Order: sequence, then structure tokens, then C-alpha cells
Amino acid sequence: SSKGTPKTQRPLALLAGMRLNAELITQSQQSVNPIKQRHLNLRAFKIALIENLAATRDYFESIDLSDNDIAKIPLLPPLPRLRSLLLCNNRISRIEEKAFDEVKGLVSLVLSNNKIESLFELGALRALPKLERLTVVENPVVKTKYYRQYLIYTFPSLRIVDFTKVKEVERKEAATFFTSPAGAKVYLELQARPDVQVDEAMLAPPENPTMQEQATAKTDEAPSASDQYRQLIARAKTLDEINRLEKAFADGIPIEQLEAEFNKAAEVESKPEANGVKPAEDVAMSKSEEQKPAEVKPAEVKPAEEKPTEEKPTEEKPAEEKPAEEKKDAAS
Repeated sequence: SSKGTPKTQRPLALLAGMRLNAELITQSQQSVNPIKQRHLNLRAFKIALIENLAATRDYFESIDLSDNDIAKIPLLPPLPRLRSLLLCNNRISRIEEKAFDEVKGLVSLVLSNNKIESLFELGALRALPKLERLTVVENPVVKTKYYRQYLIYTFPSLRIVDFTKVKEVERKEAATFFTSPAGAKVYLELQARPDVQVDEAMLAPPENPTMQEQATAKTDEAPSASDQYRQLIARAKTLDEINRLEKAFADGIPIEQLEAEFNKAAEVESKPEANGVKPAEDVAMSKSEEQKPAEVKPAEVKPAEEKPTEEKPTEEKPAEEKPAEEKKDAAS
């Protein structure tokens, strides 16, 4: 008699690789992870393609696709609830440019132990305004010079990169370097596609009409949200303003709203009356007015009002009786 297949043994169909479909999603392990997220476990199914994730009906905050044979991250379906995506231990070398456009709520992304070689492939992460934790260890790209600085500068919402907390000093140093002429050139080289050579004319000032036209054509392109955000950071005058912008950007507030509020605050600060400060001309006028002696106005003499005299009735007093002695003297 057959003893049956041990529970730990994978079916033969699984060993040959499985397709990610609604049936597999339904039969896979579902649980609640330690941070109270509904979790879907799709590990070690030898899945080659990420597909049919819409079959999850946006029910899960966390999806684990680790230990598979995935080579590319395609355009993911709309999953607003998704917060954590684990893709470690695959063969990922390509990431679709708009792969994360429909999962903007993603906070944590794990890509460790894959085959990503270029920072260009990570450009798709610009669509994730709430991304706080990114892990790319054990990929060839981590050996790239300025790798960590590039990630910190390009994705301002990041709080932890490769299990290490991002410090404020690192943010300032990265911003200082990549906004310098030499750093700008490095930045363009880092984010460029590996098979495309960086055009240095993008950095040099226009020297002839042809280059002027090229520069104008490039500036006509609408800047990305990350570029607009970096421009707001550059305009910030205090550390409090920078912190407020970072928090707002991390909370997913649209860049247009951030820019409008920033411009409004700057306009209020530029007006002296808004801060309770009078213009110099007004102050001089007020001082000159204070120095002028007060004009003494002659007192107006009002004629006395004649009141009608009231005639009081005369009261008749009773005759006083003389004392008895006086009466006697009068009689004698």
C-alpha cells in the first residue's frame, strides 16, 4: 500500500513552475502579519510572470512573491490598499517604467537578491510618494558609486534604505552634491539608461542658437513631481519649512497644492503689514505726527441759559405768642 505524498513535498506541477492565476491566489496561504496587515503568501511557486494580481480584488495590504523565477516587474494593476511588496530572491533585472503607477500607497518594497544592475531601473519608484522602506541589497547596482546618495536624493520620502535609517545629514549632503555642476553631471549619468550616453550639452550653457533651441525644448517639458518637490526644497529658507514639505510629500499631498501653499506663505511673508510691521514711510509719518505740538482749540463759550423763575407761594407763618412776662409788662 502507498504511504502517500509527505506534506512537505511539492507537487510535480509546482516543481515545473506555476502560473499566477486566480486559482493559485485563492488556494495560497492568507494570514494577518505582525503589523496587522492582511498578507498573501505566494512564495516558492516558481512563478515566472507577475500577472492576474487583480484577482486579489485589492484585499491584501501585503503580498509576498519571494523565492520565485520572476525576471521583470510589469505594470501592476490598481491596488490602492497594497502597502508592502516582497520580491526578494528572484531574477529581476528589469522594471517597467510605469510599473508602480497604480500602487501609489506602497510603503515598503523589498528587492534584495535579484539581478538589478542599473539605477535607471529604479526610476519607476518615482511614482511612489509614500515609499519609506526600500531594500536592494545583494543586487549588482549597490556597487555603483553614489548609489545610496542617489536613492536618498531621488526619493525624498525614504526613511530606511537597505535596513539603515536615513539621516538628515545624508539628505543635506546628497542635495548639496547633486545640485552642484559636477554633481548634476553625475546625477544624469546615474539615472540614464545604460546604453544611452549622457549629452553634456544638457549641463553646459547654450553657446549658439542651435543649442539654445535644444535647451528651450527641454525646458518646455513638464517637470516631474520629484523635480517640482526638489525645487520647493531649494526655495525653503528654514529647516521647519523643509520638514513640513517632506512630511506633506510623504503623506501624498499633490505637488500643485504644496506649491500653492508655499507660494501663499512666501507672499504673506513678503508683505510687511502681514507680520505687523509698518512700512518705513508710514513709520516716518507717524513719528512726524507725534512730534507736532497739539493744537489748542479756543474754548467755546456757550451763553448761559435763562431759566424761568418759578414763583413760590408765600407761606403764612402763624403769629408767635409772646411770653407771659411780656404780656404783663404791656398791661401795666
